[in-house]
Amino acid sequence: MGNSSEIYKITFLNKGKVYEVFVKQVYQSDLYGFIEIENYVFDEKTQLVVDPSEEKLKSEFKGVKRSFIPMQAIIR
Repeated sequence: MGNSSEIYKITFLNKGKVYEVFVKQVYQSDLYGFIEIENYVFDEKTQLVVDPSEEKLKSEFKGVKRSFIPMQAIIR
């Protein structure tokens, strides 16, 4: 973990779809083979244009505090 102002971009595969999310915290999980991501950040790409894909992500991850992602699903 780093400075609280750092934002990490995580790209991963889930059920055949590629997800790209921005989070403030990334760390190795206690669950073997997983990483944990927390504190999702939206509206990072632009403040002027509404991005439909980001709006879809925002609604899909609404209320999610933490996600566990298998290491083999991580693209970048």
